[in-house]
Amino acid sequence: MLKEEEIVQNWDIFCNLAENGTGDRSEAIKVLLDELGERIGECSSSTKSVPGSLVDQNLKALKACITLNSKFKLGLSKESMIIVNLFRNIGMIGTLDEKLMEIQDSEWHKKRGDLFKYNQDLPFMRTYDRSIQLLQHFGVKITPDEHVAILTSGGTNEEYNKYKEPPLAFATYTALRLVAYMGNE
Repeated sequence: MLKEEEIVQNWDIFCNLAENGTGDRSEAIKVLLDELGERIGECSSSTKSVPGSLVDQNLKALKACITLNSKFKLGLSKESMIIVNLFRNIGMIGTLDEKLMEIQDSEWHKKRGDLFKYNQDLPFMRTYDRSIQLLQHFGVKITPDEHVAILTSGGTNEEYNKYKEPPLAFATYTALRLVAYMGNE
């Protein structure tokens, strides 16, 4: 369980990185954060995770990605690592108007650890596609390598894994697996 002060501290770090480490995209990101910030900051990273875990997980993934970049001399841009790792799964918040996850009301599901359930009123869309849609809505332009890294970060899109993925996709995917392995997801 994340404490309120941890959620606030994580959010401050997230915003600082997003607004100051994204170059010419920072203005569009500031608008995105002004409009969706509270929802991003409070969002869970899954139906079984606590509020605030999305930001917490993404900060840990960014840290791991930066370490991988340094250790393996991948030559990745810090700006791209920030964009991909902080925003790859903001689609978890839902649409501009509706939340993707709602408080779980089924006792059966609660006993199995589900704190949230998916909003059945929203049309199905993969989280990473929704993330890209939200970034596009706010005019946050992403590079082709960032696009592939976002789409492959979940490890569920086999089509992208058939071809040589860019180093950013490899580093992001690996960083997320390290975070999960360390029990921080």
